[in-house]
Amino acid sequence: MSIDLVLWGQTRADFVTFAVANGLLIEDAEGNRTQREGFTFSWWNGSGNLMTAPGTYDELGVELTPPTFAPGQFTLLRIYGDFFNQDRIDDPVDDEAWSRSKVARYIKNNGTPGSIVGLPYYQFDGIRVFTYEAVQQEVLSRGAPGHMWL
Repeated sequence: MSIDLVLWGQTRADFVTFAVANGLLIEDAEGNRTQREGFTFSWWNGSGNLMTAPGTYDELGVELTPPTFAPGQFTLLRIYGDFFNQDRIDDPVDDEAWSRSKVARYIKNNGTPGSIVGLPYYQFDGIRVFTYEAVQQEVLSRGAPGHMWL
């Protein structure tokens, strides 16, 4: 079992700052960082760029209009294993991350709600947090590539 969330920051450095401050990345005395056990992340589609509209191309593959992207960097975060067992809510109201995860519920209850490119989020410590399902559904509805764990 796992919980997937999508996080957004202006830059990758914003995400790293958030992850260190919240115990997702552990920093040793030499400044080396390791991921907390039961936590992993992947930059959206490998680049961190969330496509909001695909480009268009002629029959020869020449680009007519470039793809467009949401501002900032996006990462897919997964909570699993022992961290998931500590994080999960035993009797969730529904199957959404906000109902199944203590971390997600805390962010929802203490973050500032907002929306970017039609996607609702909660902002907490400078990071915007989305449900994976909402982001995946929105980008696929626009004909843009989604992201999933392999």
